[in-house]
Amino acid sequence: IQFDIDKFPQSAIATVLDITEDKQLLYKISESEERFRRIADSAPVTIWITDGDDKCTYINQTWLEYTGSDLEDCLNDGWLKYIHPEDRRRAMESFLVASEEREAFELEYMVQGKDGSYGWFLNRAHPRFDEDGTFDGFVGVNINITEQKEFSQELKKQVAERTDELEKSNEELVKLNMNLEEYAHVASHDLQEPVRKIRTFNSLLLDKKDDVETVAKYGEKIEKSAERMTNLIRNILDYSRLREGQSGLEFLDLDEILEELESDLELMIEENDVNISSGKLGTIYGVKIQIFQLFANLVRNSIKFNSNKPSISITASTIKGEKIEAGFNAEVETKYKKLTFVDNGIGFANDQRETIFKPFKRLHSRNEYSGTGIGLAICKRIVDFHQGFIDVKSEEGKGSEFSVYFPIESEK
Repeated sequence: IQFDIDKFPQSAIATVLDITEDKQLLYKISESEERFRRIADSAPVTIWITDGDDKCTYINQTWLEYTGSDLEDCLNDGWLKYIHPEDRRRAMESFLVASEEREAFELEYMVQGKDGSYGWFLNRAHPRFDEDGTFDGFVGVNINITEQKEFSQELKKQVAERTDELEKSNEELVKLNMNLEEYAHVASHDLQEPVRKIRTFNSLLLDKKDDVETVAKYGEKIEKSAERMTNLIRNILDYSRLREGQSGLEFLDLDEILEELESDLELMIEENDVNISSGKLGTIYGVKIQIFQLFANLVRNSIKFNSNKPSISITASTIKGEKIEAGFNAEVETKYKKLTFVDNGIGFANDQRETIFKPFKRLHSRNEYSGTGIGLAICKRIVDFHQGFIDVKSEEGKGSEFSVYFPIESEK
């Protein structure tokens, strides 16, 4: 502006700049940002942006709706308070390391929703650079993977359960193979022996068919061999049938079972002058026919393996699993019914305590004591089916003490 001597303006020079392009550019940038926000806010995933100082400058509506928060609350480091406390430090450390390295990163963490529950999110982010190559922060997305996580966890659970089932099936298969080997042993040895005797005595009988006394003697031997083979086959069948599982579980009065057994063994008890004493045994939850067979086998053994007047004591008590020998892996807090069978029989060396529960294992020759060697194996299997344990302590010439443990389902 030019002035005269009286300081009145006489003329002016002005410069006009055309900023149309700048205004249009600013408008386009503003329009682009608005378009981005509309798109971002309608996206089904969380979208977020940080600046070069690692501060959150934008986070979309999806995050705000999920967390029940507002934008101002989540800017800068505000978003961190919605990360699960156990994941928060790890998430921040991963973010800072990626910022230092100027590289993309990915991690999973749990985010608290507006209802207070936590969901799983997968966070993926990429670095941003301006036109000069200066690091300008990150742009990232958070994908809700809660359903996938739950499905994966359920799948892992099912796989673990299935693996457990397969392991149990494999164990059963191993046991089955072992039993097949045992049966093969019986077929090749124990069962063949009475058959061989029957054939031998039958051949001798035919040669001496006119000698009545000899015929009677060989006939008696054939009868005994046939009886032994019958008993052996019956015991093998009893042993194998226990594989069919537990059915008919009920509360059993053990005093009644012992009373029934004493009635069944009345003749054997009288002939051997047996003394059986017992306290009150109470009840257990089990299969009656199997528990009866358990009692019968233990009592018969005490009578059979005895060179004195047999004396058998049967008592019951309740103990916790922590009191049971560690090798049985009893549940520490579970209560067990302990049945103790004590006799004054011939006993055996204590180092044979494991052997006696194996099928067809005998500690004495058949000439000394009759039997098939299956009785105690049947006892072991019965106890196993009831999720219990059986143990024995013995000393040669001083009798044996069998301890049987049954888990107590509930008291009657």
